[in-house]
Order: sequence, then structure tokens, then C-alpha cells
Amino acid sequence: MKLVTHELGSGSRTAGLVHGASESATAWHDFARMLVDEFDLRLILVDQRGHGAETATAWLAGLALAWTQQRRLAPATIVLSKDDLPKLRGLRDDLRSRNAQLVVTVSMSLSTERVSAAPVGDGVAWITAAVATEALESRPGHGVYRMKICRNPQCGMSFIDHSKNNSRVWHDSATCGNSAHVSAFRTRSRAEGD
Repeated sequence: MKLVTHELGSGSRTAGLVHGASESATAWHDFARMLVDEFDLRLILVDQRGHGAETATAWLAGLALAWTQQRRLAPATIVLSKDDLPKLRGLRDDLRSRNAQLVVTVSMSLSTERVSAAPVGDGVAWITAAVATEALESRPGHGVYRMKICRNPQCGMSFIDHSKNNSRVWHDSATCGNSAHVSAFRTRSRAEGD
């Protein structure tokens, strides 16, 4: 996994800063410049996976490519700027509230067997239209309530729960679920050891 980093200063000592869960490395820039000037540091600011314009663009481009290939659609162009990140966070927050009103442009295909939609546009407009398409095409009777957010507070990834009884809580049990289970096991082991 490749992380995007930003370096400031060229001091004799090196330090790193990692942002909070809902930020990007740019959250540290003003503070980092002060540290560099005052303490003669070389600072490395790290963007966590899925945060910041560069990593978000690469991550979303990969997801969009897989999504379009699965649906046999033309590949999407995903280019994000720093101005797009608040829009994407707003979309995420709207979806979490389950009260989203998405205004999108889609290409509709109607047949006797099904209705399908394909996102139109690029960047944030395409992403929003793809989310709306997923909601529209979700199985009848199992609609938007199957759209969930990973229970791991450090992750927050959105996913669609395809389990039979709608019981998934982790976007990926091998990563987020496993770390939660290990943490719970360690907590129980410490409590039993007391």
C-alpha cells in the first residue's frame, strides 16, 4: 500500500505527523511550518489511506474502474481537487443520515426485465450519480437500508450489505473486523488476568 506524504523543512531532525480520522495531511500545514521554523525539523506529513486529494483520487479511480467493468460500462474519469473533498464528505454524511436527496444525471436503460442506470459526468458528479445508481438498482425490498458504514471508527468506509440477514458490520472482515476481534480478545485476556 502506498501512502502519500508531504515533506516540509530540511532540518537535522525528522518527525512525522498523521492527521485525524476525518482530515488530511493538509490539516497540519500551518502548525507544521511553525514547528519546522522553531525547532529546525524535517517534517513528514502522512495522508492516511483514503484521505487527501491524491490518495482519494487513486482509491476512487480504482473502485470506479472495477464498478464500471462489473457493469460493462465505459470507464469513468475520476479527478479530484481539494475543493471536491468537502463535497464528498457531505455526500457521505448525507448517506449516513439516510436522508439524502441526490440530484444527479444518469443514462437510463429500460427493458421488460429491468431498469438500469449509468452515471454521467466526471469527478464528484459521477461518484454521486454512481451512488444514486446503486441505491436505485438495489434489490426491491432491500433498498437503501443495506447501505452501511463500517463499524471500525478509524475506517468509516461505506459498503452495501449483501448478507442474507443484513448483519454485516465491517466493510471487510479480514481487516476491520479482524482488528476489532483481536482488540476485544486482548481486552478480555487482560480482564481475566487481573
